[in-house]
Amino acid sequence: MNTIGKILVGVIFVASIMLMSLSVVLYSTQHHWKNRAEQTQLDLKNVQNENSKLNTLISELETQKTELETSLQSQIAELTDKNQSLKEEIATLKSEVDGYRDQADNAVKDATATQENMKNLSVDVKKLRADLAEAQASRVKLLEQVSKANDAARTLALELATLKSTSDQLSKDLAASSYLLVQLGYGDLKPDEYMKNVPPRIRGTVTEIRPNGLVEINVGRDDGLLQGHKLHVIRSGEDEASYLGQIEILDVNPNKAIGKIIPELRKGTIVQGDVVTAENKNI
Repeated sequence: MNTIGKILVGVIFVASIMLMSLSVVLYSTQHHWKNRAEQTQLDLKNVQNENSKLNTLISELETQKTELETSLQSQIAELTDKNQSLKEEIATLKSEVDGYRDQADNAVKDATATQENMKNLSVDVKKLRADLAEAQASRVKLLEQVSKANDAARTLALELATLKSTSDQLSKDLAASSYLLVQLGYGDLKPDEYMKNVPPRIRGTVTEIRPNGLVEINVGRDDGLLQGHKLHVIRSGEDEASYLGQIEILDVNPNKAIGKIIPELRKGTIVQGDVVTAENKNI
């Protein structure tokens, strides 16, 4: 076989392959279009069925629409009536609101006036409270003063009773003293002169001899001793007492006194521990 024959064989082989491929394609195409046509017919039937259902549904919707329109028209008529009624009620309410507004304005004016009155009353109340507090404080002070006055009155009454009793006793003592003065030969002296000139019956001790010659003793005003009284000074011994002289009282304290030695009556040296007395019966 020559080259041309080989070429022809190859061409024939290729041509046979192409023919076989074309026949396969044609078969497939024909089979595909058949299936597609069947499917189209099926889809058409389904669409027709859906169309029939939709027509039925549209008819039902039309009926419902008609019923709904009728119902809505009835409701609109009712709402129109209600709207008119509401307008009338609104007008009535507006009129009432205006009346209430006027009443509210009047109430505000009254409230403002009341608040002003309340402020004035509050000021008055504060002032009255201050006055009341002051009055209560004054009342408390007055009660305290009355209580003190009552206490003072009771005290004075007791003191008066005591003084009256003392006065009665002093009157008795004065009478007795006057009688005693007469008996002692001092009847020509008044009681106050007697007290100034005649020392009480006391007995004390010399506690200190001062460098200036003054003598301090341990009896004083509480014992009845007065300035100007004269006391005897003695020194007690085992057998008898020695008379040392006389001192005149210059200064008196409650429990001690200061006296000076009377030079012309001096009988001896006065030392600490000597006895002072108003009488010289122990000499």
